[in-house]
Amino acid sequence: MKIIKEALNLNIHIKDYIPYENEDVIFFDIETTGFHRDYSQLYLLGYVYFEKNVWYVEQHLAENPSEELEILKALYQLIKDKAVVITYNGDSFDFPYVNHKLSSYELPPVDNYMSIDIYKDVKKYKTFLGLENYKLKTIEKLVGIYREDPYTGGDLIEQYKIYTQTKDSDLEYNLLLHNKEDMIALLDLMAIYDYLNIISEIQEATYVEHEILENHVIIHYTFRRVPSIKHVVTIKDMQMLIDGNLQVRIPLIKDILFYFIKDYKNYYYIPEKDEVIHKNMAAFLPNDMKQKAKASNCYIKHESTFLPIYDVFEGLKIFKKSRRDKQEYITINLFKEELDFYARHLLKALKERN
Repeated sequence: MKIIKEALNLNIHIKDYIPYENEDVIFFDIETTGFHRDYSQLYLLGYVYFEKNVWYVEQHLAENPSEELEILKALYQLIKDKAVVITYNGDSFDFPYVNHKLSSYELPPVDNYMSIDIYKDVKKYKTFLGLENYKLKTIEKLVGIYREDPYTGGDLIEQYKIYTQTKDSDLEYNLLLHNKEDMIALLDLMAIYDYLNIISEIQEATYVEHEILENHVIIHYTFRRVPSIKHVVTIKDMQMLIDGNLQVRIPLIKDILFYFIKDYKNYYYIPEKDEVIHKNMAAFLPNDMKQKAKASNCYIKHESTFLPIYDVFEGLKIFKKSRRDKQEYITINLFKEELDFYARHLLKALKERN
């Protein structure tokens, strides 16, 4: 087994992102010749840890398949004194794979640790982040990480097989660089918690002011602390911008919408006027001018400028484009009257959509 240990020129404080000290954590990533645990080999384990005020990356490379066991045994020693193990998708892949391999050698599993799986934390907020996928390299780009390594893990499987036969230094460089950049990326990726922490605080943001423009409303909020991130995402029809503070842009529609009366059995529909009247008033109309109202036609039409809502507004007049339409609206005038309530409602909706 070849061991490579290198000091990193990084000034990262884990406590800026999660409630642990640098010395408490170890980052961990594996490279294998396939996904199937019974028919593939673990050939490289990478770690990043903090020691004597320096971050280090350490890699254990199996120079031939027979060294897999040696790599696994070294794992116990490296993580035994750490409070937290940090991975990307490690709960679903890395540790189940490693523990399966340990079991095959009749060794106990690695399970006495607290896990922080960045992938799982990121996926909780996928609506807010609005990314095309949640692969490691996609999340890296979000926080401004760009690699030199041109290969994927899959690309390197064949290179490793050749390396075990030739010990070619260029192939070894490729194998180690890919894993090293994975490890450094995990450390740099802790910046994603700036995003996630801000999302968790969205509902506690404070309304400042609003602007009513021709086609949309912009509501401005401040956070308890100024976020260090900049991010824009569209969630359905809302656009959210975080840049020092929070702005939410909501579209306005100018249209004729319908207020549907729930108690339709007490109303009559007048086809000629496309309107309903209460049964007490309908008693004075000839039968050929009226018909019992149905849920679908017991409405009041209203022409106005409307704003979408995203949760229940108790006691307020709510409009729709059709009875079965799930999207509901209030008039812009009602928005002005219930501004504080709407501003709080919007924050709740944003958080729940994640």
